[in-house]
Amino acid sequence: MAAVKARKSFDIGDETKIWAFSHICKGAKIGKNCIIGEGVYIGNNVEIGDNVKIQNESEVTYANKILKEEAQINLNDSADIFVRKSLAFNPFPGIQSKFRGKLIKFWRAKKTSFIHDNYIKPGALLKKNHNLYLRLLNEFVEIEELQVEGKKKMFAKEFISGYKLEQPENLDE
Repeated sequence: MAAVKARKSFDIGDETKIWAFSHICKGAKIGKNCIIGEGVYIGNNVEIGDNVKIQNESEVTYANKILKEEAQINLNDSADIFVRKSLAFNPFPGIQSKFRGKLIKFWRAKKTSFIHDNYIKPGALLKKNHNLYLRLLNEFVEIEELQVEGKKKMFAKEFISGYKLEQPENLDE
């Protein structure tokens, strides 16, 4: 945000933030706790109430709504894609699947060089040395933080000890 450098020819309420390249004309009155976005023009003698956000529509970008179906785990994804989805869909909707009949969300994961026999099929959760791994089609990701429906977020170590994970145990289909 940039400082407003001008003669005091307008009123700005407390906690109002004005972004760079905004132009506020003489006689304008802006209420408390407002946000005036980058490049916004406010004309002469315009009055704006409290708690208002104004942005320059020509600089706004729009994206399609994220659908819950997009957050379902795709076991054909690479580890890189899985990790990116865990970041992109955090906090909502979170990448998810079912485990023992309950929804499970994977909040944080990282790519790993963990190598295990190829007999483990995609969708298998595997514990090793207090770490939790998820088998994708061609590689594994290390799950760092997850949440089972009705429970708080937990670290992988807590999940392993609390759920007495079988070796390996598959996500529900």
